[in-house]
Amino acid sequence: MWDLNDDAVVTFQINSEEFDIPKVQDLSKEPLEISEYERSAGGQLRGVVITHRWTWRFETAPLPPDTVDPILDALENVSFGIIGFKTDEMENFVDAKVSIQTMERVKFGEFGSWYKDGYQITFEVEEV
Repeated sequence: MWDLNDDAVVTFQINSEEFDIPKVQDLSKEPLEISEYERSAGGQLRGVVITHRWTWRFETAPLPPDTVDPILDALENVSFGIIGFKTDEMENFVDAKVSIQTMERVKFGEFGSWYKDGYQITFEVEEV
């Protein structure tokens, strides 16, 4: 888990606008093999590996609505289609498909403000 500071761990690029996703925690990265395999009539496994891609999954800490709403609006404007995606370990954006796995409404306090309509979101991002 990272310290919950202002440094962006994840950034979305949607319609040439960048959205830093704050308070990222539990970021995981898994390889995704693009391949096709089948058994022959004799039982031998035959196939081909086309390429490898990555899948990232991460969860945010509770976020206020004024942070969440612009991100969701931008994603809805592209119908949760292909966006640019980058983590703090990457130099360039990659094309990716983003989806929301869970979006839990939470109450929380932050910097002297109380939010009864915050959200904690789990994203899954698959490189295209």
